[in-house]
Amino acid sequence: MPLEITPLNAPLGASVRGTRLKGDINPNHFQIIQQALLDHHLLLFPDQDITEAEQVGFSGLFGKLEIHPSKEHRSSVQQEIYRVSNVNEDGQIFPVDSYKAKYLTGTRIWHTDSSFRAIPSLGSLLRAAEVPPEGGETYFCNLHTAYEALPRHLKTLVDTHCAVHSYDYIQTLVFGEKEHSLEQHEDLVQEHPMTRSHPVTGRTALYVSPHTISEIVGLSAEESRPILEEIYEFATQSQFVYEHRWTQNDVIMWDNRCTMHSVGSYDSARYRRVMLRATVSGDSPVHR
Repeated sequence: MPLEITPLNAPLGASVRGTRLKGDINPNHFQIIQQALLDHHLLLFPDQDITEAEQVGFSGLFGKLEIHPSKEHRSSVQQEIYRVSNVNEDGQIFPVDSYKAKYLTGTRIWHTDSSFRAIPSLGSLLRAAEVPPEGGETYFCNLHTAYEALPRHLKTLVDTHCAVHSYDYIQTLVFGEKEHSLEQHEDLVQEHPMTRSHPVTGRTALYVSPHTISEIVGLSAEESRPILEEIYEFATQSQFVYEHRWTQNDVIMWDNRCTMHSVGSYDSARYRRVMLRATVSGDSPVHR
């Protein structure tokens, strides 16, 4: 089958048909997919009934894969797979007040993957193994166009400041200051510029991650909060966002160097949602 790449009618993204995602994919197809990811920042691969091993094999063609910090959410089949799921591997839905269920509510906050690492991830590949009948959409934001449209006062600020990204800040947002008694991850705290140049294309993008940024460097958390909220509100306007309504066996790959994403709410006590994510390690530090 010929490879077909069709741009989505959205601020970012293209659909890709005509190949099965696995480690021994046609090399010519893979080169085209690599370029399409740079051009469109997000790729949708419909009808990909693939195994976890095939997902890991294909994802690994882009680079070394990350192992997620949360051991409780790693697949027992492939440790490189992070289970973004309200269902355990025995098929049981997590009680809504359980640690595992609460932890996953953090995905509903806008973020870009692994921004708490010294070298954040290149990209992520997410497969919909089970989808709820309603809700649970994923929203993706184009941080190139959001940056380019920023009002002057915000653009000046992000061009000249760094922000603190912390894995533990996610835990605080999810569980609260008083309830947050989990293991601390002091190694997963980084200062990154609030803009970054794409290491391949050179194009500048806003670099923010609401669920990991605790403050702007040089400002207190209290001083930072209204500024950050203004930036987040601007960047997540509809003209920069693609909403994806999942179909089973959809696979989406996105470039974490120029996008962020969030999950829409759904009835997690009633409906099953099983998403399997592989994340490609970063290819360069964040820099302007």
